Amino acid sequence: MADYRAQEAINQTIFREMNEWTEDDTDGREGLERAMDTYLCECGDVRCSDPIRLTRAEYEGIRSEATRFALALDHENPEIDSVISVMMWSTGCLMSRPLRGLPARSRRIS
Repeated sequence: MADYRAQEAINQTIFREMNEWTEDDTDGREGLERAMDTYLCECGDVRCSDPIRLTRAEYEGIRSEATRFALALDHENPEIDSVISVMMWSTGCLMSRPLRGLPARSRRIS
């Protein structure tokens, strides 16, 4: 892919899909009564595997809009991400939304 920003947007979508699959799998094994869950950082770096700890409600709140992503602190890329808020300093998570342009379109398509 010629534009690395578009590839980073696709990577974020892949991490989102992995988190959703893991959540479904964990629900089947452990049920829904967990205080905290561990998710993968949804940044655009394909090499990233940093964990983020959030409640299910916090994660659901982030992903309630397809163009919002949960990132570990300092994992945002200012060329594609716009930080909306720091969710929890104690768990090291922030919420981002794509800047306007190709990356945002890539996320909506997938």
